[in-house]
Amino acid sequence: MEKYVGLTYKKFLADYKERELALRHMQVAISCCLDIASRIAKKYRHMFEDLADKLEEAKEIRTHIIFYYLDEDYSDVHKFIQKDLGYFDDYYQTVNEYLEEE
Repeated sequence: MEKYVGLTYKKFLADYKERELALRHMQVAISCCLDIASRIAKKYRHMFEDLADKLEEAKEIRTHIIFYYLDEDYSDVHKFIQKDLGYFDDYYQTVNEYLEEE
């Protein structure tokens, strides 16, 4: 999804195929984060406290993608890609810390 960072909203909207691919990647990435969190967050809740708000925001975006609530307004998805894509790296680091403790 890094290839969409720096892309203006207008250009993001202009290419249907690339935009839909970005939406699908977002959906899968967020779903993976939610699945992992549901399995390990109970025992290691403290590790996910810093990420919880962003995960909740990501969950809302995923819901909009799945149920087509976007209604041609992709601004939330675009904003997340532009400003919060690093969240997935932070999440990856947190999960790695969990695995090292196990």
